[in-house]
This record gives sequence, structure tokens and C-alpha cells, in this order.
Amino acid sequence: MDINQPITNPELLNAIHAMRLDGTKEDIFFDVLFQSKLLCRAKVEFKNSRESILGRFTVGEGSTMALRSIENQQGERFLIAFTDWKEVKNGHMKKTTNASINLC
Repeated sequence: MDINQPITNPELLNAIHAMRLDGTKEDIFFDVLFQSKLLCRAKVEFKNSRESILGRFTVGEGSTMALRSIENQQGERFLIAFTDWKEVKNGHMKKTTNASINLC
């Protein structure tokens, strides 16, 4: 994956819109969703980590990563995923997160 390529999901956004208008489009939405690349907010604490001369980053032992999630009234947890950087920036978790993760 090229980290210099922006994450965008126009087909997914179209599928979401179509599903909102017509509930029978749910199958199309899931087909597109499973092919999409999404972004998630994360809180990362690096320990014993380093960057090589080639620009590769090695996460060291003791580092931690917590992905942001939400919980419904039944106690089920769901990963929060965004369709593009614009949506990540519109999220209300900026103060408690310090990284974004690509889900492929």
C-alpha cells in the first residue's frame, strides 16, 4: 500500500447513500464495504521504537496501540472506521488519539 495515496471511498459513499434511499441495496453496500480501505483512530504509545536510515519504523517491545470503538446499550463494541481523511478530521476524538490506522 502506498501511504502517499489518499484514502477515498467514492463507491462506498455511493453505496451508503443508495442504501439509505432503498433498504434493499444492503447487499451492494456490504460487497463494496468489504473491498474498501478504511481509516481508524488510534492512541499509540511507542517504547523502544526506532526509525532506520531507510525510513522504516520498527515498533519496539512495550509499545501499545488502542483502537477507538463505541459501545451500544447491549454492551457490544464496534470499531469506528472512516471512509476518508475528511471524515477522520470531522471526528470528535482528536484530543484522545494521536494516530490513524489504515484498514485494508
